[in-house]
Amino acid sequence: MRMVLLFLATVLTVVDNASAQAAMMANSDVERRVESLLAQLTADEKIGLLGGVNFFDVPGLPRLGIPQLGTADSPFGVRAT
Repeated sequence: MRMVLLFLATVLTVVDNASAQAAMMANSDVERRVESLLAQLTADEKIGLLGGVNFFDVPGLPRLGIPQLGTADSPFGVRAT
């Protein structure tokens, strides 16, 4: 029984380590994409992203394939209407 537990602990450690490495790789891919998109934005487009549309939404940028982002704020938590 002890060997089985040791084996399972080893397997879980290896799997956890592999998923952490995959997450780090995914994060670096995201970081590269964000940096690439930021480099392509004009100053006016960057300023435009600071404002909102439709009360709580962030405007999208079709030129770069960035969709409009819906957000919400409420004392009762996030709700969709």
